[in-house]
This record gives sequence, C-alpha cells and structure tokens, in this order.
Amino acid sequence: MHRKLTAILLAVSMALALLPAATFAAAYSWAGTWSSNFGDLTLTQNGNAVTGDYTYNGGKVTGTVQGNQLSGSWSESGGSGDFLFIMSDDGLRFDGHYR
Repeated sequence: MHRKLTAILLAVSMALALLPAATFAAAYSWAGTWSSNFGDLTLTQNGNAVTGDYTYNGGKVTGTVQGNQLSGSWSESGGSGDFLFIMSDDGLRFDGHYR
C-alpha cells in the first residue's frame, strides 16, 4: 500500500511539474469600466495588451499586463506620461501611480 501511494504521489508531482507556470497564476481581467479620480476609465484587454480611455481631457491609455500589474503610457490634451497599476488579490480594484 505504501509503495502504491508513493507511486501515485510521484506521478502527480511529475505531472504538475510539466504544467506551465501560468497555470498557477491568478488571471486578472482589466477589461471594463472603472471609477477613477479622472472620471470613468474604460479598458479593453486583448491577451496582455490593454487600451482604453478616460473622461478627463479625452485621455487615452495603452499598456501591457504582466501578472497583477498593468504598465504603459497615458496621453490627454495637455500632457502625457507613464503609469503603473497593481491589481488587488481579489481582482476588484487597483492602485497605482502615474507621472
């Protein structure tokens, strides 16, 4: 019985080792409309690419998702810069900064 259990555990361990790391990562969706200090921020996600716009000064964003982070650039009438957003563990909100 002990040998059979050991063989089963070994087989499961080997199978898990073959799975890609992304299988274990949380899948965050940035798509949707979010409330922000600059009005509604509406994002569309295609794979790890994100585009969107926000109410204030006709703002636009483009970015790339890596894990629970979205980084990229923003532009609006009167300015442009970069940003970094970090999604909460539950995927319901994010914090970040821009410059």
